[in-house]
Amino acid sequence: MKEKMINIGLMIGYLLFFMLMDFWVIAIQNSFNTMEPLNYGLYLSRFWGMILIGFLKWFVLGFLLDFMSKNGKLQLKVDLIYLSIALIGAAIYFMMHLGILMPMPAIIYSEKFMTQLICLIPILSGFFMFESLFISRSSASTDQ
Repeated sequence: MKEKMINIGLMIGYLLFFMLMDFWVIAIQNSFNTMEPLNYGLYLSRFWGMILIGFLKWFVLGFLLDFMSKNGKLQLKVDLIYLSIALIGAAIYFMMHLGILMPMPAIIYSEKFMTQLICLIPILSGFFMFESLFISRSSASTDQ
């Protein structure tokens, strides 16, 4: 019962976090001051802010989903393979947004698939990041 309440609280907290991130994106989009000289640095900082917010809200979802799927107490243990997979996923996400890494041209024309693909990368990255940092004690005792 206690674990269910914690999971429900985490999901409600994530929904509030998701709404806060969307509100923050809208605030960044609408925060132009017309008296301020618009230069490249201003647009660049807002661009990075929007990319980081988009990554963070999906990354936290992957982290949370993996946390909720674990049973028992968690133990801190760093696994470099999962950590490298998580960091490679984050790098791919940012390279896709910067235009450095482009998927196959046939996929580009399907906007719905492309949007789903871009949202899936941070979720998997968050999942692997949680896997790299924590293991359940039951599996930790079998490894030794």
